[in-house]
Amino acid sequence: MLLAVAALMATLSASAQHEPGKWSFDINIGLGASWLNNAEKAVVQFAGVNSQNLILDKQLAPSALIGLGVTYQANKILGLSAGVNYAVQGQGYENLKVQDMNVKYSNNALELTYVQVPLMAHLYFYKGWSFNAGLQTGFLVNADMTSRVEQDLKRKQTDNIRVDYMDDLKKFDLTIPLGISYEFRGHFVLGAQYNLGLLPVNKKGNVYEDHETKNGAFYLILGWKIGL
Repeated sequence: MLLAVAALMATLSASAQHEPGKWSFDINIGLGASWLNNAEKAVVQFAGVNSQNLILDKQLAPSALIGLGVTYQANKILGLSAGVNYAVQGQGYENLKVQDMNVKYSNNALELTYVQVPLMAHLYFYKGWSFNAGLQTGFLVNADMTSRVEQDLKRKQTDNIRVDYMDDLKKFDLTIPLGISYEFRGHFVLGAQYNLGLLPVNKKGNVYEDHETKNGAFYLILGWKIGL
């Protein structure tokens, strides 16, 4: 959907003209995928079994964000921005089954909700195109593991569960956002962004402490800039 909107804009609009000294109010919506590095090792340790006895199908988790911010155009090449995002990301596991045990977990997903504060620099290099990089702090406001459990595979007795993981995870996160974007008419922006996690999300002193798990995410972002 985002790519279709961008293609339509590209046929109808010219590239942005950046006026130094100008401020804009920004609205951003992003869709993408996220993951936790080393999360499968933590799950094996949590299950308390040998990894050879565990069937684990790791998959990316769908992610989304919505954000508000401001941008200052320092000159024709450099822009600086700050904002606040509400983002949902995490890690998914389609199937998790322990060999020789009459139990199976499916549709597993660790859902992490963050309030993020990105500080970004935008380097404009060609007709509305820019490289973007910065530093982003994140504050965990919710963490749940959802799963569908089959406790008796022969009788197919199932149950949907949700477990609160807030006590097992750190409340503060730090990432480096890296991306590229294209600006249309000075108002609309389409970009791709990769978030590189710097800090482990798991606390010391719990079942995950032997394996540092860090956030990672990729987003396609559609933005709207309103001049101030």
